[in-house]
Amino acid sequence: MLGRNVLNFHNLYGEPDDIINFLNQLNERQIENVTEIVYLIDLRAGIYRKDEILINYTEDDSSIPKINLTSLVRIFKDIKQNNGHPTFLNVDGSLEYVNPASHISKIHSYPNTVIKYNTELINNIAQINNFSNENNINIYFITPVMNDVFLKSIDLSELSKFYSLLLIRGVKKIGLYYYIKGISDVKNKNGEYISFVEKDHINQFYFKKWLFDYILTDNKYIISNQNELALYIKKLKFIQEMK
Repeated sequence: MLGRNVLNFHNLYGEPDDIINFLNQLNERQIENVTEIVYLIDLRAGIYRKDEILINYTEDDSSIPKINLTSLVRIFKDIKQNNGHPTFLNVDGSLEYVNPASHISKIHSYPNTVIKYNTELINNIAQINNFSNENNINIYFITPVMNDVFLKSIDLSELSKFYSLLLIRGVKKIGLYYYIKGISDVKNKNGEYISFVEKDHINQFYFKKWLFDYILTDNKYIISNQNELALYIKKLKFIQEMK
């Protein structure tokens, strides 16, 4: 999709202790091959939990799955059999939806969304940021895109505190994409969200739009100081109060 070499850490589910553990084991040549990092901060995913076992990448570990033809075929079968939506694989390995307007049933409400974080999570994200700065690597810290129903359930005061702490620790470029007009609120005539493949994840068509039209090209969603954060939270509060 990007037209460049990408190492996807999605299997780590954004746990920063795993990622900083990996980055700290890169040698000088490997670090030089890293041009940029896109890091998704998804507070719904339990990323505040610390892994008990961290991988030593410098040793040959038989417990790490090896990539071969058999495993690639299995991955394809897993995607085909376990995904409940009409899809196919692009030549770059990404998952594409046959109908970009694929949607789920109406989303009526979410339970109150608890924002969970701790000091260790803040420290680990700050370490990733410091690693990038020390090695002249451009890093994008981003949030997921959510539908407007989700936003009504989120505790904005806790959300604000979390990102305020990241700013204090020196994380100066955070892309806050919780709400994007034309993605978060787009529905069909039946009131179904056509940009989401299910209630928490946007589909491939809108993911591509988000990546190229916003993350890589548009800076208006990036905050770099406390005043910009306060203004963004104020905008989210306004959206929350809309009927």
